[in-house]
Amino acid sequence: MAPVGPAPKEGRPILSWAHGTTGSAQNCGPSQIIDPTRALNQYFLMDGNSWTDFGIPNGQEFINQGYVVVATDYQGLGGGGKHQYAVAATNGRDVINSARAASSMKEVGAGKKTVIYGWSQGGGATIAAASLPDYQAQKGTAADDLQYLPIGQPIRVFVNTNTKVLGNKVPTKSLVKSGSNQTIVWVKRNPETFEPRVVVFEPLDGQSIVITSGIKDGDRVVTDGSSLINQIR
Repeated sequence: MAPVGPAPKEGRPILSWAHGTTGSAQNCGPSQIIDPTRALNQYFLMDGNSWTDFGIPNGQEFINQGYVVVATDYQGLGGGGKHQYAVAATNGRDVINSARAASSMKEVGAGKKTVIYGWSQGGGATIAAASLPDYQAQKGTAADDLQYLPIGQPIRVFVNTNTKVLGNKVPTKSLVKSGSNQTIVWVKRNPETFEPRVVVFEPLDGQSIVITSGIKDGDRVVTDGSSLINQIR
């Protein structure tokens, strides 16, 4: 799965999904179902509708964030060979190869930055993939030199919740620091006249925040060029 439209110069990041247990026969691959890219079917919950798990978690959210999403069946599930259930090294190589395949497809605009994400059987595959640096570094593959998110590297994770926050949504890039290190936005008062406002905010997603105090309805907040205005004293 890939976003529609032109990709950034460096290419889109890749999210390689490693699925949980689906069986061990050739017809047990998640790609065998009618809609393999549907939301993850969590069979262990009350609203699960299958004895197995299939689909991709938060697929649409990753697409919205600009990722190319790829998901392997693993060896022997829909493809050739025999499935090596819970043989983490084999499953890990399958996940790495799926990311290479996505990166090699010019049509999807994938780049080199890669995140591997999995649970259950796929959790073992994810850990195994991280422990295969020699395999990751192989040359002559479908796409060499992928840049994996290493274990131990801090990341920021945004999770959708049902919590409601009252405020004004603006792009994250609207926020800048004042000379006294306070978080501010610039509000346009008149032509060529801008006023700094100290604000309190909460993160909304990877690109937006909600200002909960410091501005009011009707204020015209600078969303492009705020860092340039901030340089003027």
